[in-house]
Amino acid sequence: MDYFVNDEATKVIALFIEAIRNPEHFISAAQRALEKGKPIVAFKIGRSERSAEVAQAHTGALVGDDRVIDALFRQLGIIRVNSIEELLITAGTLAQTGVLPGNRLGFVALSGGSCDSAADYVEQYGIALPEFSEETKQGLRTLLPALGPAHNPLDTTGAVVNDLPLFERIVAQVGSDTNLDVLVCANSLPSEAQGDFINAFSVKLVQHIVNGMRSASHPAFLLDFVSNDVAKHAREAVELNNWPLLPGGVDRGLQALGKAMWWSEHFRRSQGQRVAAIDEEQLALHVSEAPVGTWSESQVRPLLEQYGIPVVPALLVTSAEQAVEAAREVNFPVVLKWLPQISCIKAILEECG
Repeated sequence: MDYFVNDEATKVIALFIEAIRNPEHFISAAQRALEKGKPIVAFKIGRSERSAEVAQAHTGALVGDDRVIDALFRQLGIIRVNSIEELLITAGTLAQTGVLPGNRLGFVALSGGSCDSAADYVEQYGIALPEFSEETKQGLRTLLPALGPAHNPLDTTGAVVNDLPLFERIVAQVGSDTNLDVLVCANSLPSEAQGDFINAFSVKLVQHIVNGMRSASHPAFLLDFVSNDVAKHAREAVELNNWPLLPGGVDRGLQALGKAMWWSEHFRRSQGQRVAAIDEEQLALHVSEAPVGTWSESQVRPLLEQYGIPVVPALLVTSAEQAVEAAREVNFPVVLKWLPQISCIKAILEECG
């Protein structure tokens, strides 16, 4: 974990864990990973009493109370998964998404069934599925009058098969919706079972979808309908055209996306708490050294500057000579605050000629 936290080429850390033998070291590494914005996805066995006994028998390690592990992972922002498949898909998803801006999802597909299933999945995976804005609805009705009510998830209907640029415009319209944080478009990928003609058409169709996603004002990703190995034709197209493909199909893909959204929120909250803690520490240090009671302007100005509040350059002087020197340092013209020693004003006026 230490190595991968520091390795710039590593985007996500995936863990298979039987036991945490050094909790202090583990917590330290996990905290540093969170500070760097590097997600950790963990498959921790030993949820049941029986599996804990099995792990202890062949490793000699105490697996630990699963409720404690669960709480620790949540506190550290570690994403917990329940299978090897989920571990791989979730880690692969986070390697693509990075930090997401929120959990409001827009879902577009050529399949009404996929839209229906997506609506079922998001509810259990902590993803919000907001209504499109009125501007988006109006734009979609203009693009596809036969569509009827433009709901999220959006079924584009089969009309886009005969007009591929239409699919691109629909995706671009949804991608500009201010009610959304993330856009996902589901469509089948080229496969070994399809002939060359069908694969060529499939690549062209997906490319139009991706073109529409690239104009989106928020992160946008492509998702296959099913959780299969990506076929050679599809891999070649993904690499050649740089498609933003998430693994896992609609079900596992949305599950992983929900976990990525959870981690992103935890990361933002931890960053905010970290900044607030630093600010409080600095403020406490400064205030502890500052005078009490009523502060003069010269005492307040450094505090304002420390917190990034713009102030006009100024220097405090106590003699005519210092006033002249300060005016030269600041560079003319200068403004004088009222001072009891009128000689300072005279000296600067003389310096100015």
